[in-house]
Amino acid sequence: MKSSLILILVILAGLFLVPVPATPLDGVPTMRTATPEAVMPGTVMKIEGEYLDRQHVEKVFLTDGKTDYELTITSQKAAVVQAKVPEDVKPGKFFLMVLTTGSDGMLIEQPVKVKVVAGPADKAS
Repeated sequence: MKSSLILILVILAGLFLVPVPATPLDGVPTMRTATPEAVMPGTVMKIEGEYLDRQHVEKVFLTDGKTDYELTITSQKAAVVQAKVPEDVKPGKFFLMVLTTGSDGMLIEQPVKVKVVAGPADKAS
């Protein structure tokens, strides 16, 4: 009994000592940065990361957890996506989110924040 308890504790301790890779999982889209960090509706932003090409990413969104806005992808490569912010996005703070490709595509919220600021049309109203 005592030896099995020790074995269990050694196994559990080993789980916490296994190094976790700092790189993204193979083929899983990961966004690292978005520039500019503050954008106006209608402008194009540059998003950098890994696995962002057409083979891995079908669509890119801004999300606040309640409302999702699809960005228009203007350029797409493995490490860089350029996408236009829709005109109808209201000012606020959003996370980027991707829809992966394939019949089992998944929405994956990214750890990158973007601030949408009022554009010229918003200021006039």
